[in-house]
Amino acid sequence: MANTGTKKILIATGEASGDLHGSNLVRAIKGMNPNISFMGIGGEKLAKAGVEILVSSSEIAVVGLTEIASKIGAIIRAWLKIRSVIRKKHPDLLILIDNPGFNLSLARVAKAN
Repeated sequence: MANTGTKKILIATGEASGDLHGSNLVRAIKGMNPNISFMGIGGEKLAKAGVEILVSSSEIAVVGLTEIASKIGAIIRAWLKIRSVIRKKHPDLLILIDNPGFNLSLARVAKAN
């Protein structure tokens, strides 16, 4: 990545392992270009790597179908919030880690915008 001004990257993870891998990726990218800003869905590791956490991944993390029912409201609110961010802030790149049901729908929003 060339150092050509501030770039905005939206990153979305859905579980602890994604938070770990995402944080390593963020640090590597920032090492190549410190002018890149990150925002998105994640946990403590992404926050420590410098990501502005818009939604905590713990709010929407589910294991199995039965947990979805108890978290559906939080999942919908998170999806609407990130959809709005994509539409209003037009991130330069979207990085999606794990959580395919949620993240693939975000990819469609990003592609349309």
